[in-house]
Amino acid sequence: MLEHLCYKGTTDLIFAKHKAYIIVPALFSPHEKLIKILCKSHSVLMFTSRSDKSTNNGTPFLMKKIVMKKTLIAALVMSSVSFAYADDSAIKLDSKEQRLGYSIGTMFGTRMSQDFSDLDMKTFMAGFQDSFAGKEGKMTMDEVSQTIQAYQQEQMAKAQLEEDKATEEAQAASAAWLKEKEAEDGVKKTESGLLYKVITVGKGEKPSATDTVKVDYEGSLSDGTVFDSSYKRGEAITFPLNGVIPGWTEGLQLMPVGSKYELYIPSDLGYGPGGTGPIPAYAALKFVVELHEIQQADAPADAEK
Repeated sequence: MLEHLCYKGTTDLIFAKHKAYIIVPALFSPHEKLIKILCKSHSVLMFTSRSDKSTNNGTPFLMKKIVMKKTLIAALVMSSVSFAYADDSAIKLDSKEQRLGYSIGTMFGTRMSQDFSDLDMKTFMAGFQDSFAGKEGKMTMDEVSQTIQAYQQEQMAKAQLEEDKATEEAQAASAAWLKEKEAEDGVKKTESGLLYKVITVGKGEKPSATDTVKVDYEGSLSDGTVFDSSYKRGEAITFPLNGVIPGWTEGLQLMPVGSKYELYIPSDLGYGPGGTGPIPAYAALKFVVELHEIQQADAPADAEK
């Protein structure tokens, strides 16, 4: 007869005589790597529970049986949480099992403190111990599920608010910086919103959007942080002009070969809401660009920016 130590919303630890299984639901997916290490070390099978793979009573389908003593699993699970309530002076770390238990508990505690900063440890332990002992809980399983879902929705709403605030701040900062640049002497603006300043004018031809060009450049954020520079690498770069961000495609078509320009690129002509690498979302960018040559259409590109 299967004994469920926990139910939906928490980690399931199931036994049939001496055969053991551990089922980790989606709620604990951030901890799956650690749990996998624990399971591998002690020959316990772990797999993730999903609602579309559950039976009518919420019990996940079992895929494989691993032989293991119940007492060993129970000790491992209890050691990962109970240390928080133990008297420090009573804790002994003499055996490898004790040290392992404390280590796992430390790792779980560190991660859970990041994911559940306001977790009430007293009620957490009470719920764990009641469920582990097979006692009737102080909340129904529907209440448990609803409580966890409400918490998740609350956290998602908070995260969305924080993201929206960060987006507004980033867009406002970029707009303010571009407005300052637009007011500077010598800065011109195209219909798309691209700003540019001519440093030197070359005497060569201007490239088209389908040309391959060879340039030197330095890219920086509005605060002056340099995120990329061919000058520092000591090597110019060659790329198809229609294979880069729109601000570059447009800006370089304004430049005769031999020119050096400064481009001030709004985020919608740059990397937009996604950003990339060291470039944040909605960041306006500055590029200093020197156009060295336009290559023949059949010449291969060295790299793509």
